[in-house]
Amino acid sequence: MPDGQEPLTTPDLAILVVGAAHALGIRLRRELNASGFPVRQAHGFVLRALHERPLGLTALAELLGVTKQAAGQVVDEMVALGLVERRPDPHDRRAKLLALTRRGRAARARALEVSAALEREIPDPEAVRAGLLAIIEAEGFGEDAAHRRARPVW
Repeated sequence: MPDGQEPLTTPDLAILVVGAAHALGIRLRRELNASGFPVRQAHGFVLRALHERPLGLTALAELLGVTKQAAGQVVDEMVALGLVERRPDPHDRRAKLLALTRRGRAARARALEVSAALEREIPDPEAVRAGLLAIIEAEGFGEDAAHRRARPVW
């Protein structure tokens, strides 16, 4: 062990946050798969992004902060799973809008149920929420949190 370094007996905050995010993702996927929704993590970002209104592919990609190609690949998977559908844009007959299907809305509702159950497992969820929000806001991402917007890291 290098001079001046103590052995770590407790994981630091960064390790805990990354580990918690990983564990939450695994639990969400496991529960959604068990409920008949064979999703992967990237699908969750699209379910969240499309829940309020249909979007075009370009708007979806911009919202998620990814390329159109990356968003398009995930959307294609979700269309094949029956979670998303392409609809004609009533304002531009050449364009398509992406919308959640009834099945997509059901998958999102199940994900929210699982998320709420996970939150109930935390001893002081309001304190954890406040601490995490303080970190998020300090780094300039408060608007994303306020709009319940999650950006993928793929």
